[in-house]
Amino acid sequence: MPRRTIDLGAVRESRARLRQLAKEHPELTGLAGATNRAGWLAALQEEELMSGTRMVSFRLPEELVVRIDAQAAHRSEAAGVPGAVGRVDIVRLLLESGLAAMEAKTRKKRK
Repeated sequence: MPRRTIDLGAVRESRARLRQLAKEHPELTGLAGATNRAGWLAALQEEELMSGTRMVSFRLPEELVVRIDAQAAHRSEAAGVPGAVGRVDIVRLLLESGLAAMEAKTRKKRK
């Protein structure tokens, strides 16, 4: 990917506009401190992890969604952190383990 030149003047102007917005609307700014910084770093790391993924959307029967959510709640409870495991985590786990099992059966049949 070719490198792009950064317009430092535009960066300065943008930062000045952001400072002005923060001054006019302090409710839009987060609290300063290590906790806030840690939250932003975690969000950035999660975004970095997701960069190699692709968004896929599909419909599931309500009963299946309820079962998936129950599994997420159960695993979050086991981890001792409410909401630690989300629906997407369970779906990803199920897809990976189900595909691995199916692929293993396919390999056995080919032999």
